[in-house]
Amino acid sequence: MAVPMQSERRTPFNWLLYVGLVLAGLAGVAALVMAQLPQLVTLPDLPPLPVVIALSLVQSGVMLGVMVAVGLILARQIGLNATPLLTGNSEDITWGKALLWAVPSGLIAGAIVLLLDAVIFAPLVDVPISALEGSLLLWRIAAAFLYGGITEELIMRLFLMTLVVWLLRFIWRDANGAPTSGAYWTAIAITAVLFGLGHLPATVQLVPLTPVVIMRAVVLNGIPGVVFGWLYWRRGLETAILSHMSAHLVLTVIATLLT
Repeated sequence: MAVPMQSERRTPFNWLLYVGLVLAGLAGVAALVMAQLPQLVTLPDLPPLPVVIALSLVQSGVMLGVMVAVGLILARQIGLNATPLLTGNSEDITWGKALLWAVPSGLIAGAIVLLLDAVIFAPLVDVPISALEGSLLLWRIAAAFLYGGITEELIMRLFLMTLVVWLLRFIWRDANGAPTSGAYWTAIAITAVLFGLGHLPATVQLVPLTPVVIMRAVVLNGIPGVVFGWLYWRRGLETAILSHMSAHLVLTVIATLLT
């Protein structure tokens, strides 16, 4: 069941919400670029840094613009109230309740990832938990919260998961044509696996790609991916973002302080 909406009445496309989400996603991109500056400056024939930053923002802005628009449009078509807090489309979801769901789930997911990495994968793969190791700590933390928490959720949940549910509703739908729970759970699983595989390009820069490295990426990113996907479905994008940020509080801030 999707997050309940106050009204099924068709409303115009929310341009203010759309622009706000795209800008928030771009803030994450900017933080990630700044965090990667120590690696970027070592590249040969690199254009001036202002050009690199500008090109990154333009390219990402186009990509996010398309993805956010598709996500918002398809969410409405399948009856998923994707942003209940930002639009006020639910009486059952409040910021307080969102925090009660998001913070514990994110902290627990982050702790589980650290534990599994330390006990199972660290002895097999010498890969730091963060692909941004060596970057400036302040920007590393900013990238974790802004890019990881916001930009990745816009791409993986609002866009990709919504798209998969929209496609699956042609196979699994109820009498009213809405996607069934099976469609949502399948989309959550698919998106979680792709979320893990999406971290491989950063990992492969540190170690050779092996079956263990692939399994590590899928497991360690897939577990929180399932949590974020469920929260997006049942509590909205805002709760998923807050949970993702809470997970990075463990994975980035606390893990860095302990090393």
